Amino acid sequence: MQTTPAPPAGQVLDGLWSIPVPIPGSPLPYVLAYAFAVPDGVVLVDPGWNAPEALAALTEGLGVAGARLEDVRGVLVTHIHPDHYGLAARIREVSGAWVGLHPADAALVTDRYEDVDDLLERTSRWVGQTGAPAADLAELRDASMALRRFVVAGQPDVLLGDGDRPDVPGWRL
Repeated sequence: MQTTPAPPAGQVLDGLWSIPVPIPGSPLPYVLAYAFAVPDGVVLVDPGWNAPEALAALTEGLGVAGARLEDVRGVLVTHIHPDHYGLAARIREVSGAWVGLHPADAALVTDRYEDVDDLLERTSRWVGQTGAPAADLAELRDASMALRRFVVAGQPDVLLGDGDRPDVPGWRL
């Protein structure tokens, strides 16, 4: 598999940085996290998934922005796929940052990442109803479970519904 090298972290606008965060083991080489400067630190958007390489790249990219993980004041997550949500709770543990998420995604956190038995049962039933061979049901049911290791699960502190604006001082998001 050929991988596309990530661009360097860099300033997009005054006070806004793009930080490529690798997705090890994925056909997608990286996700772009964004750091918005706020008066006492930064607010991140989509920090990447929980892997040592991802955390190192995020930390290095924050350095380009003149910040550290401890300076993160908020983490906005666009959706709960591991490559966007995976590091959010871990960053909160380090910095005390709030984590913001849409209520529909927040409702899925427990089902997808914490108590997955009901999800696996529903998936198995659904895959069986589609006509998948019985011998393949367990493998198909469990296909996404390997990705759970790339997520530090945690409920959001801030729910952001459609049209809500996150509190990011100096920015109108």
